[in-house]
Amino acid sequence: RKGMKSELIELISAAASNIGEVEVVKIISEAPLNADPLLLEALDKLVPVEGSAAPSEQLVEQVKSLRQKRVSLKVGESKRTEESGIEYIIPILSGFGRDGFVLLLPQILRSERVVVEG
Repeated sequence: RKGMKSELIELISAAASNIGEVEVVKIISEAPLNADPLLLEALDKLVPVEGSAAPSEQLVEQVKSLRQKRVSLKVGESKRTEESGIEYIIPILSGFGRDGFVLLLPQILRSERVVVEG
């Protein structure tokens, strides 16, 4: 299982270098809801970590769209009325700038899920 997961992450990285991160996010946004752990790891791998490069504006917008889509699917499936989906935003937080981060901070702190790990 771990081997398959690492192979998928490698494929996602290769796809990102060939077709771009934004296109990869569009593709993985179609994954079933039970694939969220893999989807979240893929998002984490798509965001630049070297230097101080923030994710592109296009990548940030595509992840916001993915978040909205996944949250609406989860709310519809569970019949819950509230779901923040903040876990999708964590990998691209640096793309929001200081003001955007300050606006998201209350959602991060109220999240029932563990969204940030050491």
